[in-house]
Amino acid sequence: MRFPPGLSRADLEDCSFISEKKNPVLFSPVGTGKTHLAAAIANEVSQQETPVLFAIVPDLLDHLRKAIREGETTYHERMELLRDVSLLVLDDLGAEQSTPWAQETLYQIINYRYIWRLPTVLTSNCEPGRLDPRIFSRICDISLGQRIILDAVDYRCLSLQQRELLASSHEPSNATLRRYPDATNAQRIVYSSRRQH
Repeated sequence: MRFPPGLSRADLEDCSFISEKKNPVLFSPVGTGKTHLAAAIANEVSQQETPVLFAIVPDLLDHLRKAIREGETTYHERMELLRDVSLLVLDDLGAEQSTPWAQETLYQIINYRYIWRLPTVLTSNCEPGRLDPRIFSRICDISLGQRIILDAVDYRCLSLQQRELLASSHEPSNATLRRYPDATNAQRIVYSSRRQH
C-alpha cells in the first residue's frame, strides 16, 4: 500500500483517521482487497459502538430508487441516515451506472459529509478521471481525503497454490483484518436489488 503523507497503516488499524479527519479513499484494480480492508475498518469502528453504515454503491442507488417508489418520507429518511451516520463506508464508487440522477445523488451524500467533515471511507477501482469531477475534488481534498493506492494482483485470479504461498509468506500485521474478515458486524442497509426483483 502506498500511503499519502500524514496517514499511516497504523491510522487504519486503530481507526484514528476518524478523529484526525483523514478519510481514506482506497484506489486499486479489482481483487486487491479494497472491500476487505473497508469492511475491516467498518467492523473495528462498530466494535467501538459507533454507528457504521457499509454500502456497495450500485446496490445503494438501487435501494434509494426503491425508496422513492415507496414514498418521499422513506427516501428522505434513508438519505438522512446516509448523510448523518457516524461512519459511512461506500464501496465500489464508480461502478454504478452513471446517470444524472445517480451522479447527483452521490454528490449530495458526499458533499454533505464533506462540508460537515464526517468520517467516510470510499473504495474505487475507477480511474479518477471517470468519477464525477465534483465528487473527485471532494474526496481527494488533502485537508480531508487521503488517497491510498493498493498495489497488488487480483487475488481472485490466483491459483490455490499461489494463495497458500502468499498467505504463508506474509504474516498479517493488521489485527483488524484478522479479527474481522467481512462486513457482518457493520450495519448493512443495502442488499442486492437483483435478488429482490
